[in-house]
Order: sequence, then structure tokens, then C-alpha cells
Amino acid sequence: VTLNFPVEFQGGLFNNDNGTATWTGPMALLSNTIMNLGNPVVLAGVVSGPGQLIKAGASSLTLSNANTFAGGIVLQNGGGDVYASSGLGPAFASSVSIGHGVYGGGIVTLRTFRDNQFGPGVVVTNRSSWGDWAYLILMGTTQTVAGLADESGAGVLEATEAEAGISADSLLVINGSGTYSCNSVTRDRSGGTS
Repeated sequence: VTLNFPVEFQGGLFNNDNGTATWTGPMALLSNTIMNLGNPVVLAGVVSGPGQLIKAGASSLTLSNANTFAGGIVLQNGGGDVYASSGLGPAFASSVSIGHGVYGGGIVTLRTFRDNQFGPGVVVTNRSSWGDWAYLILMGTTQTVAGLADESGAGVLEATEAEAGISADSLLVINGSGTYSCNSVTRDRSGGTS
């Protein structure tokens, strides 16, 4: 189903359990909002507002526009990847946290499919626990972040996935002036060299 109308979330929970939903209209996050996804959701319109987006559930979320929401995004609950594919500007205007900080929550993955998906000053934080990896996979793109940080555990920074038919070089530029510590495995590709 494609939804093309403006919507405002004043917090709370959004569930999608009935097929793929594509939202082409603008979305305002007025407060922290949880998207619990049993089926894929594509946010093709601009996501704005002061709120935080918390992605939960076993299905995927795709952000494909230049978003301005200021509360950042938290990717939690394994099984459902987040795809950043905006060709119009950064998909993420503020903080990005990958993982949920509790053991047993599963793998959490953020994949970038176009260059420059992070706005100025964005810090990407790994919040995974050991065995429940937080993945940032660049998929052959060039990304710039202010820093990589680590709250609790182990992450994987991966250049590309040959299994997905993507074999282009990736580049990650870290340009912030802050001091960060990140405990991540860095590798060329899944099952590849570290």
C-alpha cells in the first residue's frame, strides 16, 4: 500500500503487520515514536520534527529522502535491516544508534546504498552486546561521520557485501573534533578479510 498524505506522530507506537507500506507524504515526529515493523516500511517523504525514531521489529525500514528529524534514530531488535538510500541529501540529520544494549536481542544492521547519508556532526554509536552484533555496512558507498562511538559491546564496520553482488570500494571519513572509542571489527566484506 502507498500512503501519500502528511502525518504527525506525537509519540507512541506504529505497527505494520499487513504487507509492505510506502509513505510518500511528509512525516513529523513531534515526540519519540516507535515503529514496530512486522512487514517492510519505506519512508519516501521527508521525516522532520524534534522527535526520535525508534525502529523495532523483524522487518526492514528504508529511508529514501533528505530527513531533518532532530531526535536521532535508534535501531533495535534484530532481523530487520535499515536501508539509507536518499539521493536528495542525508537520510540521518542527527545521532544514529545501532543496537539495543541488551543481550539476546539479535543482530541489527544499517546499510547505506548511496553516498553521504549522514548529516554534519552525526555520530554513529554501537549499542550492541557481545554475540548480538551491530553492523554498519557501507555497501560500496562513501560516508562521512563526526565519529564512531561504542556504548556496550561489539560492532562490525563492513565495506561491502560480495554476496549481494556489490563489490565496489567503500570509504568512511571521520571528521569530528571529539574523542570517541569504538570496539568494532572492521572488514572488507562478510566472510572476508578483517
